[in-house]
Amino acid sequence: MVFHFVLAHHLKLVLLEELKIIVKVLVLIQCEPLKHHLKSVHYDILEYQGHLSSLY
Repeated sequence: MVFHFVLAHHLKLVLLEELKIIVKVLVLIQCEPLKHHLKSVHYDILEYQGHLSSLY
């Protein structure tokens, strides 16, 4: 059981590292549109939170 847990943990770490690399590459490829998109999503979330707080 311990071995399986350690293996799973290791795989998770490896996957996380790979994900980080993929994200970095994607960000480098489409940095500007992505920044713009994230900013608009961020504002949408803030707007939504404001809307929710006005309801309660």
